[in-house]
Amino acid sequence: GLLSYSAGGKGEDIGLYLQDEITLSKDLIAYLSARMDWWWTYDGFAYQSGVSGYPIYYPRRSDSALSPKVSLVYNPYTKTTLRASVGRSFRSPTVYEMYRTWTFNNKVYQGNPNLKPETITSWDAEIEFRPWLGFKLGAVYFENIMKDLIYRHSINPNLLINENAGEAFGSGWEFEAEHVFTKGGRFFCNLTLNDAKITKNSANPANVGKKLADMPSTMYSFGSDFNVGSFYFAGLGRYVGKRYNSDANTDTVNGVYGSRDPYFTMDLKVTWK
Repeated sequence: GLLSYSAGGKGEDIGLYLQDEITLSKDLIAYLSARMDWWWTYDGFAYQSGVSGYPIYYPRRSDSALSPKVSLVYNPYTKTTLRASVGRSFRSPTVYEMYRTWTFNNKVYQGNPNLKPETITSWDAEIEFRPWLGFKLGAVYFENIMKDLIYRHSINPNLLINENAGEAFGSGWEFEAEHVFTKGGRFFCNLTLNDAKITKNSANPANVGKKLADMPSTMYSFGSDFNVGSFYFAGLGRYVGKRYNSDANTDTVNGVYGSRDPYFTMDLKVTWK
């Protein structure tokens, strides 16, 4: 039949990464690294049959960024390791985020060909403790300062547009435990607590202080795998907490169409040789 709507575009990313490992002392190692990214988007267009102003052809755009990182690994005791890192990262908008517009459940999800790349400055600190052979405990604290964050802005209940938020800040914890058995097999579990909010947004000041959409505040998983003769058994349980679909955080009701409810999945696997 007649083509009523079409949109598309192209993108390219090229990255160059270098890292150097420096032994500062018997117990202290430093990692110095840097990544250079180059990004282009071109051939962007939109066509809509019977609507004035179409087709639209979007101009070619490009950007680049240098992302340095410094990490330290310190082993003060045989059973304890301390790690810390600080760095910057760069993410270009995808072709999907820039050029695709679609309708679902009477809502229009609109792309934005003018999106800019987002950058994150982050740091983290970790402690890992191994009290006995095969057993490991770990805890990490992290913070992320995000600029030009790409998110879906709710213009009204029926229209969401991809935009760059001014700034966002996230912090949280990760905990893990693992035991590897001497006769084969292991058990592991982990927990992530994440609090990420928009801190600056001149395009929509009402969103300041709101949680980032599609960002669960709680996640955990646990599992085990082991061999018995010719059989291999594995299991993994995974929980993902409540997420907001709206940048205004108005979708608080669970169990309704379109809500991002908490969920739990369990996977089991048996292999025989």
